[in-house]
Amino acid sequence: MHLESEIGLAAGEVYRFLEKKGTSTLTQLRRELPLERAVVDQAVGWLARESKLSFAKDRRTTVIGLKTG
Repeated sequence: MHLESEIGLAAGEVYRFLEKKGTSTLTQLRRELPLERAVVDQAVGWLARESKLSFAKDRRTTVIGLKTG
């Protein structure tokens, strides 16, 4: 499988995870999804580039969620 396809599929997994859980930290995504760390990071970047994600600072971490509307 080409890397771009792998990242696209991973982006779908991240999206569905956030649909189900609501919000997550990057650390939680990396821990709970059965994907390599780098692929999770790239998938988050893909979704961010498509303006699908929202980011909020919570103390020392960043909380990731799906954009609404």
